[in-house]
Amino acid sequence: MEFRPIRPDEVPVWRQFQEYCFHTEPADFDPWMASKFQIEHTRSLFTDGGQMAAACANYPWQLHFEGARLGMGAIASVASLPENRRGGHVGRMMQHLIIEMKERGIPLSALYPFHQGFYRRYGWDVACTWIDHEIPVELLGHLRKYSGVIDRHLPGQADWREIAPVYQRWAASRRGYVARETEHHWRTAVYATLPGRNWHTAVYRPAAGAAPEGYLLYRFANDAPRKLQVRELVALNPAADRALWGFIANHDSQVKFVKLRQARTWPLWHLVDHTYDVKSTMESGWMLRLIDLKAAIEARPWPGAPNGSLVIGVTDEQAPWNAGTWRLEFENGRAAVNLAPAETPSLSASVQTWAQWYAGFVRPDQAVATGRLSGTDARSLALLAGATAGEEMFFFEFF
Repeated sequence: MEFRPIRPDEVPVWRQFQEYCFHTEPADFDPWMASKFQIEHTRSLFTDGGQMAAACANYPWQLHFEGARLGMGAIASVASLPENRRGGHVGRMMQHLIIEMKERGIPLSALYPFHQGFYRRYGWDVACTWIDHEIPVELLGHLRKYSGVIDRHLPGQADWREIAPVYQRWAASRRGYVARETEHHWRTAVYATLPGRNWHTAVYRPAAGAAPEGYLLYRFANDAPRKLQVRELVALNPAADRALWGFIANHDSQVKFVKLRQARTWPLWHLVDHTYDVKSTMESGWMLRLIDLKAAIEARPWPGAPNGSLVIGVTDEQAPWNAGTWRLEFENGRAAVNLAPAETPSLSASVQTWAQWYAGFVRPDQAVATGRLSGTDARSLALLAGATAGEEMFFFEFF
C-alpha cells in the first residue's frame, strides 16, 4: 500500500471522504475547502490498485512551552468509507504518520478522537480535560464598571494583527498553547469561517490609543434562553481581565448566560461569590502522543524540576525508538535523556502514560494508584511530580 499526500486530481475523492464521514453537506463544506484546505498537509493511504482507503490531514504546528517551541503534528479529518472499514487501513495510516513525523523531527502529536480506545492502540492517550461553564450573567453584575477602553469589532471586521502580539506575550510562557504566526492560522483556526463560528472581537486598552493588553472572542448562541459564548478571553494583567469580564457583564439585557470553556484548573471563584448557580460540565479533550520521547523531553524547559536523575522504562509497540530503558537527568531546568539498557528502571509505564505525565494531566502518584505506572521509588516519584508541577498543558484550537 502507498502512503502519501494527495494529488490535485484526487481532491474530489478526499473531499468525498470528509463529507460522508463527518455528515457534512457539500454547501456547508465549501467554506472549509475555500479557507482551510491545504493539499500539502493531506495524507492518504492507497490500496495496491490505487484506490484511496483512508484519508486525513496533519498540520505541522508548534506549541509554546515556557519560552521554548516544540513541533506538534495536529492530526485531523481522519476518515475511511464504510465499505473499506475493518481492514486495518486507518491503523496503517496512523503507523505511517508516526514514522513520518519522527523523520521530520516533530516530537509531539495531538488529535481529537472519534473513540479514545481506537487511538490508544497507536500510542495516543487523553491528556486534556476542560470544563464548560454556564454562568448566569446576573452573577457578574459587580463587574459592570471598569477602567480602560474596549474596542468592539463585528465578525469579519477585526484585524488579527492587533491582537496577535497580545496572544504571543500571553501564550509564550505557558504550556502547550499553539503558536500563531500567520494570517492563515488566525483566519482558519481561530476566526473560523464555518457556519455558526463567526466571532465578535473586543479589544482592551488601558487608555485610548494605548497598545492592547487583552482581547475577547465571542458570539451569540441562539439557545433558549439566549447565551453569550466565549471562545477566548486573553488578558495580560488583572485590569484587562477585569475590564473584559465587565464588558461581558454589560450584556445583561441581551443574554441570560455566559458559556465559557476553560482548563479544569481555571479559578471560577475569582468571578462569582456563589458558584452553586454556575453549571459546570467536565469533558475529555484532545489526546497526545510522544512521537519522539527523547526529543520531546529534552526540547522543553522543566523549571519546576529539582536537580536529579532517575531511570524509567517505556513500552511503545508502534514507535520502537521510544521503547526501552532511559536515564532522565534534570539539571537547572533542563533535561537530558539517554538510553540505559544495563540499568533497572525505578518506574515503568507505557508511552501513553508518559504522554499524560508530560502534559501534566496525570500526577505520578495517580498513575501508580491506578496501575498505569509501576514502581514505588519515592525519590523518583517526587522528581517527576516536581517536573510537571503547575498548570496543565492546554490549547484553544480545534482541528
